[in-house]
Amino acid sequence: TVCMIAIDLITILEAVHSKGIIHRDLKPDNIVLGPSHDPDRIYLIDFGISKFYISSSNQHIPPKEKCSFFGTKRYASVNIHKGCEGSRRDDLESLGYVLLYFAEGLLPWQYVECDMSKRVEYIGQKKEEKSPEELCKGLPSGFTNFFKDVKALKFAEDPNYTLLKYYFSEILIFNGWTHDRIYDWTSTDLSIRTTKHASILSGGNKEKRQSLSNNLIPPDKQLADILNYQCLKKRETLLLNSNSKEHSNDSIKLNDKMGSSNSMSRSMLSV
Repeated sequence: TVCMIAIDLITILEAVHSKGIIHRDLKPDNIVLGPSHDPDRIYLIDFGISKFYISSSNQHIPPKEKCSFFGTKRYASVNIHKGCEGSRRDDLESLGYVLLYFAEGLLPWQYVECDMSKRVEYIGQKKEEKSPEELCKGLPSGFTNFFKDVKALKFAEDPNYTLLKYYFSEILIFNGWTHDRIYDWTSTDLSIRTTKHASILSGGNKEKRQSLSNNLIPPDKQLADILNYQCLKKRETLLLNSNSKEHSNDSIKLNDKMGSSNSMSRSMLSV
């Protein structure tokens, strides 16, 4: 699901950027599904703070510093936190954080307590401290490669959208999946969906929110990097086998508490 969303959103951003526009506020609330006659198509909405990066003279706008912060702190690029003018690279970096959120269920800088007046600076520092390898630990290498390429872009450099999409297409191919637009929330196998991260994201579990605020990783984080629920049982088996030999021959079943995961679908349908 995350890979399909990634490919679609990179394609959308490529089309938006081709019109000389940058979105400047990539976040789950601005990513929605189509109407009833086209329910499986991804759309990007809310261009309220978008701007043209191509001037009236058909030139790329020049870089600027000491700009006011714009966008959403959780997903804004490092350069935006530093007060730099935004460009196409910043849209793509924001998209990377959105995809990481979808895949992991949370971001390293979520639920961390700090002075609200210093929150923009603090979150920016946290993002800058994390290398692509650290950010994407436990995820397929395509995520790491995406962040490496995007973070290496110069202010006015043309992104290689085809290569960025290829990273996620490669994950689909490697796992024998297809871009069929059958998302996790449209799967008929409801028994293998998890609600654990839904409780974290909704703030319903104060104990886990407190653990996150203390920079601790919740025990069930190992399940958050599953990209397709069809491989959930297989991955849990591998994790258990690697941690304990006594489970090597056991038949792995998911806990009865596993229900319908709405952590992503809620985000995608919230607008």
